[in-house]
Amino acid sequence: MAKAKIDDQQLARQLGELIGEAEGAPPKPVVGKAPECETVEDMIRRNRAKGEKIMATVASLQNSLDYLRLSIKYLIFDLEATRRELESQRKDNDSLRQMLGDPFNPPGHPDDDDKQAT
Repeated sequence: MAKAKIDDQQLARQLGELIGEAEGAPPKPVVGKAPECETVEDMIRRNRAKGEKIMATVASLQNSLDYLRLSIKYLIFDLEATRRELESQRKDNDSLRQMLGDPFNPPGHPDDDDKQAT
């Protein structure tokens, strides 16, 4: 076999023709996906599923916190109402004791002197 000698100009011209043909050719259709692409797609699907699960968990947690805040507000309201009611009852008891006298501490009883001293 005889080797054909190609000079630099001819090589450059043939290379230019090949590049022109390659640029004008339609892209080769992809028949199958590369294993790396499937792995990346799987990772994207898993990350998306994890993200959705996290968002659902955060939403549930926010709902629970809202319910807890509301419950605490009701408990504080109930506590304040109970304090007001207790204070009112103590005032009523004190006024009744003043009007009727203290049945557990009749006048002249030694405990009566201790209350007046304080």
